[in-house]
Amino acid sequence: MPGVASGRPYPGGRPWAEPGKSVSNVGPCGQKSYGSKTNWNHPEHGWGLRPVANYTAGSVVEVEWCVSDLADHGGVYSYRTCSDAKITQKFIDPSYTPTGADELEMEACFQRGILSCSDVPGQECPVHPDCQEGWGCMNSTAWFNCGPKDGGRCASRGVGKCETHKGPGSILRDRVKLPNIVSNHTLISFRWDCQDTPQLWLHCADIALV
Repeated sequence: MPGVASGRPYPGGRPWAEPGKSVSNVGPCGQKSYGSKTNWNHPEHGWGLRPVANYTAGSVVEVEWCVSDLADHGGVYSYRTCSDAKITQKFIDPSYTPTGADELEMEACFQRGILSCSDVPGQECPVHPDCQEGWGCMNSTAWFNCGPKDGGRCASRGVGKCETHKGPGSILRDRVKLPNIVSNHTLISFRWDCQDTPQLWLHCADIALV
């Protein structure tokens, strides 16, 4: 779910220029602050109550997401993991609602657990073509990019079509190397720092590493 980036000024006023530095106002897993006011940082209604998949520790896996043609905000994105049980337990316990401090702790754990683009041999990990000297994005090849802004944004990397709640979209597919640890509950995170808007898009899932 989307959040508004805050916490510091950014070149161009957009979080993608300093990947990972902006602070989310919807926690590390996202919230829907309108309508049903759903909080995905707290497991309920079937999500977050058990691992959604098992993966082999240390393996390279394909991951993908679907970006709406109507909400393709460009920028950079990353996949991250956190396996620290004292942190993850707070986000998989349906009887507990994470606090603001818990959310910051989880985000910090995710930042330490970025699944770098460059961890996979042979995968191209260029700097975003719209990035400029002196911006943090010049040193962020661990992140995947959605550029250039005037050359198709995220859809320019699309490998197929998909459907979103806002209609047609494009599938982006990447490869990441999972941590080489055994864990019954590892949270994997997707974070998208946008270029066209001052937004972050964040999602989480509980997986097992076997």
